[in-house]
Amino acid sequence: LLDGANTLNNGAAALDDGLGQLTNGLDTLSANNAALNAGAQQVADGVLASANKTLKEGGLIDEDMTWSNYEAVIDNILTMNDKTLAAGRKKMVRTIWEQAPQFKASQLDLALYLSATKTDSDLEAALRLMQSYSPSMFVAMFQKATDPDARQVIHDELVLQTAQSQDIADVRALKDNLAQIQFFVSSVGQYADGVAAAADGAHAAKDGSTQLVAGAQTLLNGANRLLDGTHQLHSGLN
Repeated sequence: LLDGANTLNNGAAALDDGLGQLTNGLDTLSANNAALNAGAQQVADGVLASANKTLKEGGLIDEDMTWSNYEAVIDNILTMNDKTLAAGRKKMVRTIWEQAPQFKASQLDLALYLSATKTDSDLEAALRLMQSYSPSMFVAMFQKATDPDARQVIHDELVLQTAQSQDIADVRALKDNLAQIQFFVSSVGQYADGVAAAADGAHAAKDGSTQLVAGAQTLLNGANRLLDGTHQLHSGLN
């Protein structure tokens, strides 16, 4: 009994010491939870701010997205609404001007229509670029720009080219990227909560091990007293 009580006492002491180290380590981790959560959110907010800046500069949004509405805002952009098409038209016309005079006739038709129906400055730029074209081409292009069926065809072409543009591909990718960032922040929060819960559990286990050490010591003391009493009884019998 004494040997067993001694082994139990030593084991309880070792367990208590180990739980003390675990508790201290988890307390250290828990102390950094707030900073960890804040850092993750700061990184995420920086990404969102950069996305807002890019979309505003591209003419796709007027108000900043938030973490609660970014999915709806991006989905609205991807519907090819008037704002998205206006941004696509602006980018398309600018690209065609930069490629002049290597642009194709179909691109030129589209650019002339889009510019003529939007701003005088774009129309003037279009006319300057077309100085080498024959008058008959000007007439044909003007007819295209004023014919309702042609306007619908050109509108459909604008929708198609905008939907297939790299800018819209980047917007689709942005939605996935923001979702991943949001998941990262959520995962960091879950990790921090797990560390806090583990620390609470470790403290409870440490309290239990302290009681176990006290109980083991009591048992060892009782075994020693029992052994002393047995020796005294043996001596008396002798």
